[in-house]
Amino acid sequence: MSATISNVASHAGTSVATVSRYINGTGRVSKALSKAIEKAIRDLDYSPQRKRFQRSTKTIGLIFPDLDNLYYIPVIKGLELRLAEYGFSLLICSSEEDIKKEKRIISNLTQRGVDGIVLLGTRPISGNNQHIIALSEVMPTLTINDQILGSSVHSLIVDEAEGAYAAVNYLIGLGHRLIALINGYMNYTTYRYKYIGYEKALHDNDIPIVADYHIIQDPHELGGYKGALNLFQQKSPPTAIFSANDQIAIGVMKAAHEQRIRIPEDLSVIGFSNTPISTAVYPELTTVNQFPYKTGLKAADVIVKLIQNKTNEQQLQTIGTELVLRDSCGSPRA
Repeated sequence: MSATISNVASHAGTSVATVSRYINGTGRVSKALSKAIEKAIRDLDYSPQRKRFQRSTKTIGLIFPDLDNLYYIPVIKGLELRLAEYGFSLLICSSEEDIKKEKRIISNLTQRGVDGIVLLGTRPISGNNQHIIALSEVMPTLTINDQILGSSVHSLIVDEAEGAYAAVNYLIGLGHRLIALINGYMNYTTYRYKYIGYEKALHDNDIPIVADYHIIQDPHELGGYKGALNLFQQKSPPTAIFSANDQIAIGVMKAAHEQRIRIPEDLSVIGFSNTPISTAVYPELTTVNQFPYKTGLKAADVIVKLIQNKTNEQQLQTIGTELVLRDSCGSPRA
């Protein structure tokens, strides 16, 4: 049985991420560790070249957390349609945010002989991603909206910090200075980047950052609802709320309606994602378009190029955002 990158890491007494950095030259590795890794590679006769199945199955595996996040649906649609143009089929699997299930799915997909694997959705920054790093050494692998730091795994991400900055800057331009952010958990890159954009917009406009205005909640409608009620009860309630996704924003609007707070007369609300629900509410939601369908198309292009061994693709590629103005924002009351 051929040695794997995990075997090399164990033999050298270090992590898979460190071995990956050494092999791909993507980060600094100490001289002592470099020598240990070199020795392990020689001892185990390890070859970092990707293993190729003798016969292509013309299939790509997709692993995503769940369908609760409306952003995923158009990404999957774009990915599947563009792959079909290349002659590939898509095997779609849900991990339900269970790392053990994700590992089982990866094992099943590799046994079925897929040509590559795409992982959609962010994962905890401090999570155990060594199985993905190891996978990328033997098979074309792409993450969407997630970046596995310290590795050579190819990633396609949306510039969420840019989108958040544009949203908050727009609110400031309307005259708002009391601006809150209802965010998801900060150990996920998607929510960390949104906070970075929010904070930078306030800083660039000399607006003090109020810790109580940054609310961490479950990133769904109920989380937005609870977060909004928290903000409404503060001594100086915000005049505008930026939500980390559209579902959170819908929860904010529901809470405002129950409290007889008018949108946009009394409160401005901005979402993120531009999912179909943003135009199904009243007033229609101003939001940030992160182009999920375009992301799916681009992801298909990248994974196919990796399969074809066209490795001139950058390891990290970014898709921009666009602020979509609708009816949920206005100037604050004097």
